Amino acid sequence: MKGDELSYLVGARGNERAHYAALKGVLKSATPANLKFKYPNGAFGSRKSIGMLGQALETAFVGAYMGAVTSLQSNELKAVAAEIGACESRHLSVLTNIAANAIVPAPDLPTVLTAAKATAAVTPFLA
Repeated sequence: MKGDELSYLVGARGNERAHYAALKGVLKSATPANLKFKYPNGAFGSRKSIGMLGQALETAFVGAYMGAVTSLQSNELKAVAAEIGACESRHLSVLTNIAANAIVPAPDLPTVLTAAKATAAVTPFLA
């Protein structure tokens, strides 16, 4: 990756740090800590494999945050989940385009995931 795509991914990493900080602001001591991810062999070997990895993860994240908005009790936490979900959907669009090496239309309505389904989708990537 290089140029605009690399710049975008560096910015997206900053977004993820901001998401964590926003969640920590609401969850306080209940914020998950020390999460570690593992990645399949070759996940960073090519532009396409990076796009596919990002697409898999961001699909789970978008679905999880959308599901959280409907299942959480705290309006403050719902608002943070909606904000993060909106940002994650932008990441998903960019990474889907990278994986396909084309401009891919976004779905009209992304899939909403329950907490259990979102956990199942990211479990292969947790160390």
